[in-house]
This record gives sequence, C-alpha cells and structure tokens, in this order.
Amino acid sequence: ALSAYAPLASRIFGAPCIAFGLKLLFASALVWSRLFFNSHTWSPRPAVLKVLNGPYMRLIRRLAGAMRFDATAHSDLRVRLDMDLPSVDCVLAKRRLVYVARLLEAGPSALLSLLKVEWRGARLPWTVQLHADFAVLVERVPAAARALPCLADAVQLWPSWIRENPKHWRRLVGDIHFSQSVLDESAAHGEAPLGQ
Repeated sequence: ALSAYAPLASRIFGAPCIAFGLKLLFASALVWSRLFFNSHTWSPRPAVLKVLNGPYMRLIRRLAGAMRFDATAHSDLRVRLDMDLPSVDCVLAKRRLVYVARLLEAGPSALLSLLKVEWRGARLPWTVQLHADFAVLVERVPAAARALPCLADAVQLWPSWIRENPKHWRRLVGDIHFSQSVLDESAAHGEAPLGQ
C-alpha cells in the first residue's frame, strides 16, 4: 500500500487542483484496496490495527494537509472527524459484514458449520468479532435496528433475513459510518500512533 501511495503522495493526494472526491477514488482504488486486501477474513487485535492505521492515516493526513502529528489539535481522530472519513475499525467492520452476506449466499455449508463450532467452550475469534460488528450495525444505523430481528436472535434469525434481503443488507451496512477507533484511547494516553 505504501509503495502505491509514495509516488502519488504529492502529485495526486497533495495536489490542490485535483478534486477531493477524485482523490478519494484514487485512494480507494490504488492504495486502500491493497491495504485492506482480504481484511474481511481477520479478527485483528489492536496491534494489527496499528499496523493498518499507519498507512491509512498517512494518506488521510496528506488529504487534510495535516501531515505532522499533534496530540491536541491534529490527533488522528480529529483529522478523521474534520474530513468526515471512517476509522480503520469502521472499514473492517463493513468489510466483514458484506463478506458474511456473501458467505450466506454462496458459501459452502461446511464453512458455515465451522463458524458455529466452539473450541474449549469459546467460539472462533472471527465469529466473536462478527457478533460485535452486528452490535455496531444496530447501534450506528437506526434503520437496521428497525428492520432486523432482535440482536439477541442474531445467530438464529439474521442469516435467513440476510439471505432473503441481500440488497437491503448491503444498504444497511453501507450506512455504517464512524470515525472513532480503539486506537484513539491509547493515543490519548500519550502513545504516538504508529506511522507518525
């Protein structure tokens, strides 16, 4: 991702004559597509999020013209809020929720069964993360809270609802937007974000 970003940093992302929307299209197609490749299959720990956040925020800071890290005025969260752009946490949650719909529509039954398996009394980390993503969807998108069955019934009822309403599901997932990240708390305690 950084090798794709570096040659374009000033020519495209820092160029005042290029429209912001076009810069975002370039960012998504040329940099973030590489950065988040296959990320929908992960249940990343904060250390992994830090690694992803470095290149992600480097590009956003270039777009914002706030390349230097300042823990007060120009924190990563402040820059994302000012630019109205999602956090890495948001990007990954949306990718996992889109992916689970693809799994339910076309995934092999053996794989779907594997996601329900418990090992020593605990579910797979990806499944646990997916349930957290379900909660984020209900919390952040009021239309999802109205349309979907109760979150407590997510395991039993949501899969059939998603299979029956794939376009509606994608619209609901597309409406998720938040700039906050679990990494913001560590930065607030004086740890400089990775890549700054």
